[in-house]
Amino acid sequence: MQLKVTRYLMKRYLFETLVLTLCVPSLSSSVKMEKMNHNLLQWTVADVASYFSAAGFPEQAVAFRTQEIDGKSLLLMQRSDVLTGLSIRLGPALKIYERHVKVLQRTHFLECEDI
Repeated sequence: MQLKVTRYLMKRYLFETLVLTLCVPSLSSSVKMEKMNHNLLQWTVADVASYFSAAGFPEQAVAFRTQEIDGKSLLLMQRSDVLTGLSIRLGPALKIYERHVKVLQRTHFLECEDI
């Protein structure tokens, strides 16, 4: 029981640290991020676009909006989807996948594992 609680608290800390790290540059972005639901399954297309804009990828956020990527879709994305399917430059696409999509997926699925 204590191990589950510790794992949950650690994952929660990592998620909140990620969100806070992304929101430091802009106060208005941080307010939006704080209001966003932690459950990725409930993120709308606008939430996903806001997340990537706040993370420093405003141009690429447009691609997520254009392709209508919501939270459920984000959880299903693979590396090739981000690198080629969104038609964004390779450098930003790699950063988005490795530093954000993968992290959000891991966090979400680890939380589900504890339930």
